[in-house]
Amino acid sequence: MLIRIMAKNKKKIYQPHHVNRCQSSYYLLLHEKKELEAHYDFLDCQFKSIKGRLTLIVTGTYSQTGVNYTYKVIYNGVEPPKVWILSPTLVSDPPHVYKDKSLCLYYPPEQHWRFGASCLYSHIIPWVHEWILFYEIWLIIGKWEHPEVDHRLDPLTFNDKN
Repeated sequence: MLIRIMAKNKKKIYQPHHVNRCQSSYYLLLHEKKELEAHYDFLDCQFKSIKGRLTLIVTGTYSQTGVNYTYKVIYNGVEPPKVWILSPTLVSDPPHVYKDKSLCLYYPPEQHWRFGASCLYSHIIPWVHEWILFYEIWLIIGKWEHPEVDHRLDPLTFNDKN
């Protein structure tokens, strides 16, 4: 949108300042932190600069299965968030974990992370807790009971260990 202003018979055209994605991610991260703190009292939310980019670091706990889990979410507001289980140590080669040991919470080609539309508090945190429940079931029965996609189907768009 252009704004035209007539001043002393001279046209001046002003273009609104376009907020770049990094700057707008600051406000997104601020909003995410506020929502997380409002919805979940078991999370610790901190800002940290990682590779020159403001990043939200969320540490949470989950113990509904009788086992105390601690996890970490890292989100810079631009790239999809990543989640790691800090404790207890997961078994060797667990299902639905990427090469970097972050959790596979959704299948990106079908359900991609949308900047500004997907939220940590309404998506990622519940999905982490759901992942933990299905992991615990998998430990008991040896089968992943949640609907899943074979990660080997599309190795170009899904970077998993297979």
